[in-house]
Amino acid sequence: MLLLPAYLASSAYMSMLYPVNLVESSAMKYLSSLVMAPIAWICYVLLTSLSLSILGKSFLQPNYALAPDVSIWSVDFVRWWALNKAQGLATKRLAVHLKGTIFLNYWFKMQGARIGSSVIIDTVDITDPSLLVVADGAVIAEGVLIQGHEVRNDVLSFRCIRIGREASIGPYAVLQKGTIVEDGAVVLPLQKTEPGKSTYQTKRASSDMKEETRKATMLLEHLVCIYAVAFLGALSSATVYMLYTYFSGTDASLRHFSFACIAGAFHWLPAVMSSYPVIVQEAPTSALTFALSIAFAYLSYGIILSLLTSIVNTALAPRTGIKQNMRAGLIQRRINIAVHLRFAKMLSGTEAFCMYLRLLGAKIGRHCSIRSINPVANPELMSIGDGVHLGDFCHIVPGFYSSKGFTGAEIKVQENTIVGSGSLLLPGSVLQGNVILGALSVAPENSLLHRGGIYIGAQYLTLVKNTLLAEDERIAVMDPMYKKIVGNLSANLAITTMNVKSRYFHRIGVSGRGVLKIYQDITCLPKHKLFGAGKSFPVIVRHSNSLSADDDARLDARGAAVRILSDDGDEVPLLDLTLKSGKSFYARTIADFANWLVCGLPAREEHVKHAPHIRDAVWTSLRDTNSYTTLHYYSNICRLLRFDEGNKEMYAKFKLRPIDQDIPEESGQVVPRGILPPETGAIPRDEGDTRPLLFLADDFRRRVELPEGVRYVFQLQLREVPSDGAACDIALDCTRPWDEDEFPYIDIGEITIDKNLPREETEKLEFNPFLRCQQVDVIPATSCKQSASIDHGRSLVYEICQRLRNGEPLPAVMGGIPRAVRHQDQPVRLPSGHGGTSKIQRRRCQRDQGDTGQDMVQVALGHAVPAAAANTGAILRPGPGHLPPLPGPPQRCRSHRHAPLLAPADLLGHVGRRHHGHMRGSEVGPGRRQGRRRRGSHLGAAGVP
Repeated sequence: MLLLPAYLASSAYMSMLYPVNLVESSAMKYLSSLVMAPIAWICYVLLTSLSLSILGKSFLQPNYALAPDVSIWSVDFVRWWALNKAQGLATKRLAVHLKGTIFLNYWFKMQGARIGSSVIIDTVDITDPSLLVVADGAVIAEGVLIQGHEVRNDVLSFRCIRIGREASIGPYAVLQKGTIVEDGAVVLPLQKTEPGKSTYQTKRASSDMKEETRKATMLLEHLVCIYAVAFLGALSSATVYMLYTYFSGTDASLRHFSFACIAGAFHWLPAVMSSYPVIVQEAPTSALTFALSIAFAYLSYGIILSLLTSIVNTALAPRTGIKQNMRAGLIQRRINIAVHLRFAKMLSGTEAFCMYLRLLGAKIGRHCSIRSINPVANPELMSIGDGVHLGDFCHIVPGFYSSKGFTGAEIKVQENTIVGSGSLLLPGSVLQGNVILGALSVAPENSLLHRGGIYIGAQYLTLVKNTLLAEDERIAVMDPMYKKIVGNLSANLAITTMNVKSRYFHRIGVSGRGVLKIYQDITCLPKHKLFGAGKSFPVIVRHSNSLSADDDARLDARGAAVRILSDDGDEVPLLDLTLKSGKSFYARTIADFANWLVCGLPAREEHVKHAPHIRDAVWTSLRDTNSYTTLHYYSNICRLLRFDEGNKEMYAKFKLRPIDQDIPEESGQVVPRGILPPETGAIPRDEGDTRPLLFLADDFRRRVELPEGVRYVFQLQLREVPSDGAACDIALDCTRPWDEDEFPYIDIGEITIDKNLPREETEKLEFNPFLRCQQVDVIPATSCKQSASIDHGRSLVYEICQRLRNGEPLPAVMGGIPRAVRHQDQPVRLPSGHGGTSKIQRRRCQRDQGDTGQDMVQVALGHAVPAAAANTGAILRPGPGHLPPLPGPPQRCRSHRHAPLLAPADLLGHVGRRHHGHMRGSEVGPGRRQGRRRRGSHLGAAGVP
């Protein structure tokens, strides 16, 4: 089936040359032999396809409908095996040069595939063409493997593979037997579909793709491309022969010249041997001489073929600033692939291969190790730095066909980077220096892999470590479960804050500037470097409501954030303190806080029945007041104070109270109206309340303008650091205030606010608990179950959310956080374990979020949380619907309400699903229904402390 077509094509070639031999001009005879050799090769391809179609399908192909499963010991298996090997060999040697042209569609149609119109196929790895159905407008990109059979338990089974209308299969994806790709669906690069499963619709093909398809299916253009491949081979071989005759002094023979042209066009050795007796009609005299001659001729042929390909590439390359002609680009890609398959792949792993790539326009540095990579159709779009290692079978794809047409962009791999075996680099990806990309991983389109990073992952590329940078000290001490909870919490809050372009808690505030004056005589306070007697510091105080951004009359927790600046004239921030109304917080640990997020209102109410102090913490945080300046504010959270004498350390809590001592701590306190406040967290204003919406902010600004300004007393509550770990955890419990008789508050200074900050400057203020100094430090936590985790963990959450909200990259020292690099505008597959049937959802980051320059899910600190961990109640549910709508203008609430639908759930791990307000730890999701809000899913009244 394979050699007979070669013999017949060679005979036809000699028949075509017979009339030319009658011409007296020798030049015309030789030129005719050269020009007709590619035509003989095209005839060889056609005859081989006919041979496989007529002989193979008639005598060897099983009846897939009647016998979908056959034993490997049966005659049917032997017949299928022979046909499969013949088809595979012919495809790898001949059809591979038809990739991207309409003729490859015809090739597979002749083998039994059912292919619609306007289909682009850029792969030859289709094992069972008769089991393939491709609808109109579908695109199958480079390197896709379509396998319609499977051998298991000594049984060979067949199932049809269907690709829907205008579907798109990404480079080097794998479609297994029985796969159904729905209309308009997208299969991501290097992904594998499950046998017998469907992929679902994500996006229809654009008109641009259809226009591209119409242009690319012109038969004449594609035929010219195929002819060019064979002509360059024939010309290279003919050049070798003429050089041989010149240097050896032998006379040129038309038969030998014709054979050289056919050998260069056919290239495949068995086919060349079949043509030898037809054309030369003589046998070699010596086997050794013949073998050495063939080896030397092949080496010379490859070198000349590479040089000619380089010349053609240069001729077809577009001029600067001018877009390349589509026809020229198609020819260029075909001949580049042909020279790789016919010669250059033999050089892989050697410096000669680097020289070959440089010859074709690639920028290759020194001391590179490039192993057996795929044929690169656009080498001029490769930029490889010094000392780079590209592992075996990695794929460099500067351009490929998709539903958007042909996509191409330069790939940059900078110095000392390692790309693992089987990995895939897509157009526009940039691997900075010293990056390690793991095996079978994907560098997405237009992605940036940061210097020194170690990345793994195919569907989601994840940064697991940065080898050049020290890990953030906060992350270094965290155990894996702690990292996962902080990552999930950060990701979900980041989604919300990026959509509203503002904070989630304490969104709108009012701030003033003033001074903190430490008292001269503080007898109860040991000598302290920061809070030393008589010192004075510039301060900024920002007041806000926890959740009520648009109406100060709502009953809500009120906040006061204090920033202490240096007193040396530079005003460098020294310390950030966040305080709120109420002496305690409702979550002892960050795990408790995450659990509170998961539970609905009924579950929380059931919880506080067994922990009444949690109910008290929620209600005592709410305040109904006419002025921010008449409330008491508490830090709830402990800090570690280090004193000058004897390395003494103490736990400390902070408080702001009004200068007027007649204002009690209970000022503005709300009488409880049930077990817990409603799910909105902030109780709406009474119907008869006529105060302006932002009357608290207006009142604060007015008071600051008064001659005396706004004055607070700055207080400390001190406690010895227990020696026992369990006692430390009790002391750090922010749900239970310290006994003021045993640990009284100490007045250490006064804050006077005498200048209002403009609204624009107020909005730019960002307070972070980790802005601390050696003398007032954050207490570290190693576990999410420790009391210190609520402050230690939130310092990371604050910083991550702030940076993502502002479109800033995460700091490099967070190299210990596994971060995901998204595929631009590509779908997210939700496996069946994430709520119902498998679905594909498309990220709408560009349309709904704006281009933040960094994917929100970079903050996910880990992959799936073990299912057993769900029973701890410490897993934050990511995905649709977990965050409540922000109280505020209705139009903003509506746009924000469904923002969490954009959460890429696969990155955020296993989670608990609410069921009648309770958590069922055995279930994971988000399912489809989570996009709809259900009552009882709020964060709580007080917000983050």
